[in-house]
Amino acid sequence: MNSQAVTHRALTGPTAKPSFRQLLVRWLVDDFDYRYVIEHHSLRPLYHPMRVILAGNTALLAVCAMLLLSSREGPSTTAGVVWVWIVLAVQLVVITFILTIRKSFLTEHARGCLVGFGIFGDVGLTSVLFLYSPTVSAFACVFFVVNSALCTFLVSSRWLLVHTVFVTVVIVLTALRLQMAGMFDTQAVIAGTIVLVAAVDGIPAVAHFAWSTLSTDSRQAIRDPLTGLLNRRGADVSVEPLWSAAVEAGHAVAVVVVDVDDFKRINDNHGHDEGDRTLRRIADALDAAVGDGVLARTGGEEFTAYLAGTPDELRRRIAAVPTTIGNDGTIGCSISVGAAIITQPAVAGVGLGVVLPALRTADTLMYEAKQRGGGRALTTDVEG
Repeated sequence: MNSQAVTHRALTGPTAKPSFRQLLVRWLVDDFDYRYVIEHHSLRPLYHPMRVILAGNTALLAVCAMLLLSSREGPSTTAGVVWVWIVLAVQLVVITFILTIRKSFLTEHARGCLVGFGIFGDVGLTSVLFLYSPTVSAFACVFFVVNSALCTFLVSSRWLLVHTVFVTVVIVLTALRLQMAGMFDTQAVIAGTIVLVAAVDGIPAVAHFAWSTLSTDSRQAIRDPLTGLLNRRGADVSVEPLWSAAVEAGHAVAVVVVDVDDFKRINDNHGHDEGDRTLRRIADALDAAVGDGVLARTGGEEFTAYLAGTPDELRRRIAAVPTTIGNDGTIGCSISVGAAIITQPAVAGVGLGVVLPALRTADTLMYEAKQRGGGRALTTDVEG
């Protein structure tokens, strides 16, 4: 959800619950956040198990293909056998890639990796499916469920629809082969086709629609409705990826607390609506200053940011923030900034415990900056 949508809702009051039609249109046209799927805090413990499951399912397909190479139901031509071996070789490469890919690479190229795996699964399975006997081909269509599960949670609704259309065509062609072989009567073939389409296409589509709706609600729960920034909970769950990336790159992490100077005067003299507009303008300016860091509104007129970079770079960026806000004529107020720079963050997953003490240090420095007249930043280094 973008900040403009949040701002609009904040100005116009509570909105009515969306209708099914509105939810359906949103499901079809909204952008799909592939990085969110990889980085969501609830899915982080499942990252490695999911990789093993995907690699295992790919290996299972490879085992089935190898078994059918020696079966009379398998490929009947030399070209068919050669093609199956080529697909097996590609499957081994894909399995290796899944098991060895770095999370940072997957996060950066999430869309390409997830969509690419889905396309490989559909096209690869289809390319060998028609090399088998009609009966085996019909059974093998069940393997499309694996890709449907991937599409349910890891790709956009548009790619899910591409998958369902493609798979439906393959299932219908497989059913026609079965019908022409005369092994089952027409009614049985039609019934089997309906069951396959429902299992492979229908259930994943409904599940994706529900998952996307819940995911939207989940993202709204960690956003501040006035500014569109993260709230305190959102900041808490967003620090870990930034921390891990900083540790991997050998960077420092800065914990920054920002408070608007004399904000009560704005509300008293100009009204709360103007105060809200001021907070939104400050949020936009801070968001531009923080860049790829984590920024949250954690109090009435208080913001918290987490930045990664070299210590010198962080000091320069932090020192420039009060000047940037103070020189912005559209804002009309100053800010006080306190920052604690963790120069050597501990190993990922262990050093997160120092964030809270660093946050307290930054908060103390912010109040000291305010006591000195505001409109300034005070920074100190702390150990990780």
